[in-house]
Amino acid sequence: VNTLKEYWSFNVHDNDYGQIRGICSSYDDRFLITCGGDGNIFTFNILSPEDVHKELKAKIPSPRSGLEKEKATEDIEDPNAYNIEEVKQKKEYERIMKEAEEKKNKKREELIALRHEFLFLLQKNEELPKHMQLHREQYEMDHRIFEELDRQTAQRIQLVQKELAWEHEKHLIGLQKLQNQFRDSLEFDTVVVHAIQSNHQISTYRLLAILLAMSKTYYQDKERPSWKRTVLKRAWKQAEKREIVRETRHASIFEGEAEKLKTSEVRKPTTHYIASKREQIRRIVEKSDKVKAKIMKRKAKWDELYKSKPSDDYENPKDVEDIREAQENMGCYKLKTATNYRVPEHKRMNTEKKMTQLTSLEVLIHKRKVNMNKEIMSLRDLKISIIHEIKCLVQELKSIQAALDLSECLPLPLIPQLHPDEVPEKKFEYNSDILLKFKEEQEAKAKLQEQLEGSPSSRAFRHRFLRAPSIKEIDPMAQAAGARPMKIASSVVTEQRKVFQIEKAEPTEMELEMLKREKIKNLYLQDTLIKKINALVINFDAELRFLRHKKLKLDVQMKSADLRYITWYEELLILKNLEKHENPLQGRVNTLISEQEAMQSKLNSYLAQMEERKCEVVKLEEREKALYANFQASLGENNEFAHFLTKVLKKKIKCVEKKEVGREADEDDENEEENDEESSMGIDEENSASEDEVFDDSVCPKNCNEALFRNTIQLWQEWLDIKKALTEEKKVAANLRKKYNAFAKK
Repeated sequence: VNTLKEYWSFNVHDNDYGQIRGICSSYDDRFLITCGGDGNIFTFNILSPEDVHKELKAKIPSPRSGLEKEKATEDIEDPNAYNIEEVKQKKEYERIMKEAEEKKNKKREELIALRHEFLFLLQKNEELPKHMQLHREQYEMDHRIFEELDRQTAQRIQLVQKELAWEHEKHLIGLQKLQNQFRDSLEFDTVVVHAIQSNHQISTYRLLAILLAMSKTYYQDKERPSWKRTVLKRAWKQAEKREIVRETRHASIFEGEAEKLKTSEVRKPTTHYIASKREQIRRIVEKSDKVKAKIMKRKAKWDELYKSKPSDDYENPKDVEDIREAQENMGCYKLKTATNYRVPEHKRMNTEKKMTQLTSLEVLIHKRKVNMNKEIMSLRDLKISIIHEIKCLVQELKSIQAALDLSECLPLPLIPQLHPDEVPEKKFEYNSDILLKFKEEQEAKAKLQEQLEGSPSSRAFRHRFLRAPSIKEIDPMAQAAGARPMKIASSVVTEQRKVFQIEKAEPTEMELEMLKREKIKNLYLQDTLIKKINALVINFDAELRFLRHKKLKLDVQMKSADLRYITWYEELLILKNLEKHENPLQGRVNTLISEQEAMQSKLNSYLAQMEERKCEVVKLEEREKALYANFQASLGENNEFAHFLTKVLKKKIKCVEKKEVGREADEDDENEEENDEESSMGIDEENSASEDEVFDDSVCPKNCNEALFRNTIQLWQEWLDIKKALTEEKKVAANLRKKYNAFAKK
C-alpha cells in the first residue's frame, strides 16, 4: 500500500458510526481488509504498480450540454425549514414509531383475546352449581408473580421518589414561602354561605391578622367606674325586698292552711284520715316555722344594717373633699365660640392620644368583624351538618320506598350541595387525582397553543411524548368484541335464575294484614322524613336571612366607623403639622421654665444660707455679751482698777470697728441696730482713749490682782477671736445678699 502513488478514496463505512477500528493486508498482499465501528468489514483488491498505471487512469468527464437552459435552484430562506439531515432523522423516527405502534397493537390484540378467554371462563364458572364453582383466589396460578410485580412497582416508586427528592424539597420550600407571604397574614378568608331554597347569601369579612401590640394596648387600658354599678346595687336591693314580701306571703298562706286543716280535723272522725291530716299539719307547721325563722333571721340582719346606717346629716369627709375639689376645679362652661374660651387640660388632644384613639377604633372594628365571621362560619358548619343529616334521611327514605309501590312513592327531596366559594380552603388541598387532572389540562393547553402557532405536523416531531394510547383510542371493534361475551353471559345467568325461581304461594289473611300495617307505617315514615327534611331546610334559610339582616346593620356601622377613622386620621395629620411648629416653641418654653426653676432653687439656697449666717451672727453676739458679763462679774463692785482693765479689754478694737462700719454701710435695716451698738462702743473707746492715751497693758499695775489681770488678758484674746469671726460672717452675709438681689432682679 505504501508504494501506491495514485489511489482512489471510497466512502464505504458510515461517516457517523463507522470509524475504522482496524486495517490489514492479506498474506500475499493482494487484498486489503478494513473493520469499522459499525460492525462492517470490507475487502479491497490491491493492484500492482504496473496495473495501476495501465488500468487506473483518471478520465475527465465531458461537460453536459444545455446547462444554460436549466433553471437555477432557489435557496431555502425559511429558518424553520428542515434540512436534509433533519428530514432523514424525521423519516427514521417515523419508521421506528410505526414499527413500535404495530408491535403495541399486536400485543393489545393478544391481551384482548386473553381477556375474552378469561371472561368466558368466568361465565362458565358462574353457570356451574355453587358447590362446583371455583373461588377467585383459585384462578391465581402463582401468588408470587403478583408479589414480585408489587415489589418491582414499589422499588420503581421509591427510586422515582429519591430522584425527585431534591425537586420536591425545593418546591415545598417555595410553597411554604408563598403561604407565609400570602396565607399566614390572613386571619379570615372570604367565605360565602348560600341559602338552600332561595338566592340569599352571606359572606364573611376578609381580615388580616391584627398586630399584637395594638390589641395589648387596647385591652390594658384601666377600667373606669361606670354608672351601671349603682343601678345594679339598687336592683339587688329591690329584689331582696321582693323576696322578703314573698316569703311573708307564703308564711301567711301556710298558717291559713294549717288553721283550715285543724278545723277539718274536728269534723272528720276517721282515725286514719285524722292521722294523715295530723302528719300533714305537722309538716306544714314545721315548714312555716322554718320560714318564720328565716324571716326573723333576715329581719335581724336588716336591723343590724339599719343600725350601722349613718344619720341623715352625716357627711362623709371624702365626699366633702371631692365636692370641694370639684367646685374649685370645675370645668369651664363658656361656649367654644367665645373669645376667652380655653380648652381644659384633660380635653386637649395631641398625637399620642389621637394614635390611641385610632388604635382602639381599629381593634374594636376588628373585634366586631371577627365575631360576625365566627357566626357565619358556625352557620357554614350547620349547613354541612344539615347536608350530612339530609343524606342519611334520604338514604333511609330510599330504603322505606323500596318496600312501597311506585305509585305511592313521593318524589325524593333534593340533597343540597356545597358551593365552591363556601369552602375556599379546599382550593389549597390536592391529591393525586387533582394533580393528574391538572396535568391533563396543561397538556391540552399546550397542544392548543401549538395548533394556534403553526401546523401540527411540523411540531409533532419535536414535541411528541412516547405514551400508550388510552382506552378510548383502542379499536372500537375490539371493544365491541369484548362487550359481546359479557352480554351473553348476563343473559344466560338471568335465564338460569328464572328457571330456578320457586313459585310463591298466595299470602294468608294474617300476612295481608301485616303487609297492610307495614305499608301504613312506611307511608307515615315517608311523610315524616320528608317533613323533617323540609323543616331542616326552612330553618336553615331562616337562620341565614336573620344573620344576613344582622350583617347588613353591622355593615352600616362599619361604614360609619370607617368614615370616623378617616376623619380621625386627617385630624392626626393636622396635629402632626401643628406639632412641627409648636415643638420648637414648646422647647423654648420648657427651657425658660427650667431656667426659672433653677434660678428659684438658687434663690432658695441663698435665702437658706443667709438665714444660717444670721443665726451664726446672733450666736457670736450672744457669746460677746456673755464674755462681757463674765468680765463685769470678775471685776466685782467698787474695783479701783475697773477703768484700766476695761481699757485693756477693749484695746485695738477701735480701728477694726471703723473698718467694719465702712464696709457694712450698704447693709439692710436688719443689721442697723447691731451697727449702732458697735458704733456706740467705738465712741466710748474713743472717749476713753482721749482721756488716757498712753498706758502699758503688758505690766500689771501696783496693788492690782495679778490673777484678775491675767483673766482680763485672756478675755481680751477671746474678745478678739469673736470679733474676727463676727466680721467674717457679716462679710459672707453681705455677699449672699448681693447675689440674691442680682438674681431677684433677673
